[in-house]
Amino acid sequence: MQELKEFIIILILLSFVSCSSQQTKVDLKTKNYKLDSLITNKELSAYGYITLREKPLYEITIETEQKIDWISFRSCSREVIAVDPRTGINRKKFSISYYPNEVERGEACPVKVQALNVDGMYSVGFIAFESKHFTLPAENICGSRTESSNGASTCSERSSSIAKIKFPVEVIASDSASSGCLFKNKIKEERTGREFTYVIPSGYCNLVFMEKNEPNRIHILYTYGYDDIQTRL
Repeated sequence: MQELKEFIIILILLSFVSCSSQQTKVDLKTKNYKLDSLITNKELSAYGYITLREKPLYEITIETEQKIDWISFRSCSREVIAVDPRTGINRKKFSISYYPNEVERGEACPVKVQALNVDGMYSVGFIAFESKHFTLPAENICGSRTESSNGASTCSERSSSIAKIKFPVEVIASDSASSGCLFKNKIKEERTGREFTYVIPSGYCNLVFMEKNEPNRIHILYTYGYDDIQTRL
C-alpha cells in the first residue's frame, strides 16, 4: 500500500514537470531579442514598436505575456524604473503618464522599454514620436506592416531582413550623428532618390532623410534588428 502511494506521488510530480513551461535562457550580452511588448496609447496599439503623434501628454500602457517584476521606461533625458508594477490588480501591465520635457520634445528622443521577471522573462518595446522637427511624410514597408507616417517611421524585423521606405519627393539620405549602421549593410549605393531598399542591421539604428529641394523637410527612420526570439518550452 505504501509503495502504491509513493508511485502515485511520483506520477503527480512528473505530470507537473511535463506540463510546466520553462523560459529559455536570455543572453543579453551577445543577442538582441525581438520587440514583443504590447504598447497601447489612446489612439493606437501595436506589438513591439509604435510611432505616436506629437502631444503634450501620452497615456501609455505596456503589457507583457507574463507578470512584470521590474520595468524600465527610458528616453534620451530620463529613465523611469518600477519594481513590481501593476495596473489595478494586473501584474502584466504597466501604465505611465508621460509628459515629454523640453529635451524630449527635441529632434530625436524615442523611448526604449525593458521588462523583466524572476522567471527569466525579458520583454522589449520601442516608442517613436512625431515632432515639428520631422514633417516629411513617407511610406515604410517593413515585414507584414506597410505604414504611412508624417515624419518618423519605425521598422523592426530579424536582422538581415530587407525593408523599403518611399517618399513623395526626391530626398537625400544621410546617416544620423548617432550611427552609420544602415548603409554599412546597403543594397543600393545611391543616397538620393524617392525609394530606398535596405538590410536591417542587428540592434538599434536610425537614418535621416532630407527633402532635396525647399522647404527641405526631414524624415527620421528608426530600425531595430533582432537576432533571436524568446520562447517558453
